[in-house]
Amino acid sequence: MTKKSYTKKRLFIDNFSSMQNKDNNEYDLELCEPKTCFNVKENLGTLVCTNGLIHLKLPISQSFVFETNMRELSGITFSKIWHYKYFSRINNRYEYILVAYASDKKLYYTNIFFADDSFHKIDITVNSEPSAINFIVSGDDVIGFSSLEDDFLVWYCDANPYSVTTAPRFISICMHKQRLFVIDAENDNLVRFNSKTDPMEWTTSNDGEDAGTIEMNDYKGHLKNLLSFGDYVYVFRDNGISKIISYSSDSLYSVSNVYSSSRIIYCSTACVCEDKIYFLQEDGLYEFDGSKVEKVDLKFSSMLNGNSQEFANTCFYDGKLYISCKLNFDDNTTVGCESGSFKNNCLMEFDPKTKKYNITRGVDICCMIGLTDLFVNKLIVLQNSSSFLWQLDKTGILHNTVLPKKWESGKITLSSYSTNKILKEIRLKCSCSCNIKIECENRIKTFSLVKSEKITRLVCLLSGKEFKLTISSNDNELSISNLEMIFIEES
Repeated sequence: MTKKSYTKKRLFIDNFSSMQNKDNNEYDLELCEPKTCFNVKENLGTLVCTNGLIHLKLPISQSFVFETNMRELSGITFSKIWHYKYFSRINNRYEYILVAYASDKKLYYTNIFFADDSFHKIDITVNSEPSAINFIVSGDDVIGFSSLEDDFLVWYCDANPYSVTTAPRFISICMHKQRLFVIDAENDNLVRFNSKTDPMEWTTSNDGEDAGTIEMNDYKGHLKNLLSFGDYVYVFRDNGISKIISYSSDSLYSVSNVYSSSRIIYCSTACVCEDKIYFLQEDGLYEFDGSKVEKVDLKFSSMLNGNSQEFANTCFYDGKLYISCKLNFDDNTTVGCESGSFKNNCLMEFDPKTKKYNITRGVDICCMIGLTDLFVNKLIVLQNSSSFLWQLDKTGILHNTVLPKKWESGKITLSSYSTNKILKEIRLKCSCSCNIKIECENRIKTFSLVKSEKITRLVCLLSGKEFKLTISSNDNELSISNLEMIFIEES
């Protein structure tokens, strides 16, 4: 009889910097490459909590950093929020305003630096959720609102809002070289632009200084979103991107098609992030530099399968792209908002420089804006069906609820699937409470750990051909590092 020989092998996860890989076969993953990973991220080699949400706090004045909690608005919820900065003739200084659209079809506002803990109603009915933009009329900084069912509403905060009945109704708007460009709500193959001399004038003519239209009737689908980027206006459509090019001192325009796709583009997610535009498509995240489009290799495309991203939204804040969307985790688990009805179920934080991301799972976000006014630096968040306003927080908590955290490996087979192995022990530094689960074919071994500043040794003694490691925790001070798995493998 031939005597079997065994080799001792140590597998190290000396940092948790690898992103999850949902697209590749779990037998092909590296040990440090998780198959599932949510509500955790890597920081200096340690597995820690990812982002959470807390109730919004705003300062009491432009002079004092002290903040007060924004009060819940009873009986209504917000679905959209905008930032409005204007120079007040009354106060002779700039004021910073938040304006929100509510479920009672009214607009509400609050001064960011004079927060009296609540929002104030603008007593005008807006029958459907509007688009909005800041621009200048007669030297005043105004904010304009347009919806499918209402006339263009213009508001200078020191005065009463007024309607502009001659303006078109539109579904998207952007400012480019001091001119407003909009997608016509009644003909979503048509872009309109206003007069250069009068922003409230939309009557078309042959004069290059006056308002005009640009029609796009081709195979790329309906027009959905406009973005000013560099020297051009880009039109995001169901199946492509078009570029509006200006000639003769911005008085004449032509259209160039720069990207076509057989897959649906989720145009509401298109977001300018410094020198690139990022957007979600049916099969993943893409980046666009103004001329070419490339897919970002994040290996999460399978999580988009079967999910409409109709309500997905994005925001670029503090050097990161935040994406609220609906992902399929396919793990028979419900987290946070997933226990009820939801439109989105996660917040992705993506770094355009490192091309890495993490996921906060269990949050249903409908709108985000970044504030960087004076000494305020916050990502403000609206959640579907919530009467509170929220802000991004780094503690992994959703208000007072700790979000469950999970890091799960792929199949661990060492050098070959066919060889027998014995997992002798696991060593790790665990400065929190957590559970470690080892699956070995039909056997499972679980360890419940408490906070310790020393290296913890877990004796496993499991024999088989394949293993899976799962780390889970409900500790909002998650801190796991220096993980090592010690095997003996038949050679």
